[in-house]
Amino acid sequence: TTEIYTLSLHDALPIFDFVDKAIDKSKDGIVILEKYVPWKDFIVNSEKEKAKDINFVVFPSKRGGYNVYAVPVEIGSFENRKLLPQNWRGKRDEELQQITGVKTARFCHNAGFICSCDTYEDAINLAYLAT
Repeated sequence: TTEIYTLSLHDALPIFDFVDKAIDKSKDGIVILEKYVPWKDFIVNSEKEKAKDINFVVFPSKRGGYNVYAVPVEIGSFENRKLLPQNWRGKRDEELQQITGVKTARFCHNAGFICSCDTYEDAINLAYLAT
């Protein structure tokens, strides 16, 4: 089943503040979220100049570990501002670890919009390698 997130204004304001602060702290086109929140709308539609340069978001995965996710060009689009490197796509575990040099790299989607690993530090490393 697909999870659907519905946010009331009451829910959205704390999330907006959380993501907004993460945008301010972003470096080199990467936002790092210490917890998962629905972030896409807030980054894609942000009026902040810095938000327009964000290509990847790092956050804890609901399945365990951490994800690096490409920011879409617009909400609902399958086109992203930047994709993960071509030679990572479709790779898993040891093969992905050898290519990236990241010990806990687990998976990169064939389409290049998401990859995962076991640790927070390695997710940040993957994001920087992808920039």
